[in-house]
Amino acid sequence: MKNYNEFQDYINMLAADFKASGYKYVEDFAHEATDGSEYVIYYAKAWDLVTLVRESNYDLYSEGAEHASDCMSESTGLDQQMVSVAYWIIFTSVMQAVIKLALTEE
Repeated sequence: MKNYNEFQDYINMLAADFKASGYKYVEDFAHEATDGSEYVIYYAKAWDLVTLVRESNYDLYSEGAEHASDCMSESTGLDQQMVSVAYWIIFTSVMQAVIKLALTEE
């Protein structure tokens, strides 16, 4: 991912799959989409995503970091911390994008 616009395109692509996913609850869909993301699976990609969002949308980064800190222990390594922050950034963004799509379709 080279820039924040590509990040937004990625989130919109994930969110667009909600209707066809068969999930009843947005949270369940967002978790499944996020958990399978390459930006959560691979440490280097998680670091890159967190850095990109931190530089482009500090509020989203802060929200992700806050959620992640609630889930981590003091012994959590740096790579796992970045994965957790990336998870919460994507999860939050997918939730917001699905809700936005639903509101525009009404």
